[in-house]
Amino acid sequence: MFSRAKEWGYTDENPFHGKVPRRKKRMPHYYLQEEIEKLAEYFLNPKLPRWQGDMVFFTLNTGLRREEVFMLDWKGHVDMVNEQIIFPGKGDKDRLVPLNQDAMEILRIRPRHIKKSRVFWEIDRVWAIDSMWRRMKMRTKIKGKFHDLRKTYASYYAMAGGSMKKLQEILGHEGYETVAIYAALSPESIQAGKNIVSFSNKTRVKGQAV
Repeated sequence: MFSRAKEWGYTDENPFHGKVPRRKKRMPHYYLQEEIEKLAEYFLNPKLPRWQGDMVFFTLNTGLRREEVFMLDWKGHVDMVNEQIIFPGKGDKDRLVPLNQDAMEILRIRPRHIKKSRVFWEIDRVWAIDSMWRRMKMRTKIKGKFHDLRKTYASYYAMAGGSMKKLQEILGHEGYETVAIYAALSPESIQAGKNIVSFSNKTRVKGQAV
């Protein structure tokens, strides 16, 4: 519109020329406690394949990507002794994902396949996860994507006061910008700068108020 107005002589210049409007960053979508309880109730249904509930709550407790959970391998990734997952990186920069008590319990009771070394060996295609998630959403009316389980982990990690630098390492992001959105959820984010600007209405003499 401004380009056409300039062409017709209504304005001397287009104030938006060469500028691309930035998309406003939204707060991450994470599941509330009542929604997580609803997920637990749904996946406790004995008629559902066991791997479904195991995978959903393992993702909630580790923050792994969908593809990472699907490809998770007992020999190549899982370190039960040190309670961590290891994703080999370049040089000595391996990515370490800690396993909390709930994640460890899921791994301990996971049935193993005699020939397949993947943790979630029951499915052979990633789309099986998407199909499972769509059915869950239809039956529970819970909104969101499977990827929101990862965002839920990151959100609760931040809200509990976890280190943003450590969260960046756990999630496997190269840049801090990606995890910066979670910093706004941190309790420290509200208190951190409270004393940067401070004006007193009392006169101080030798460090004491009068």
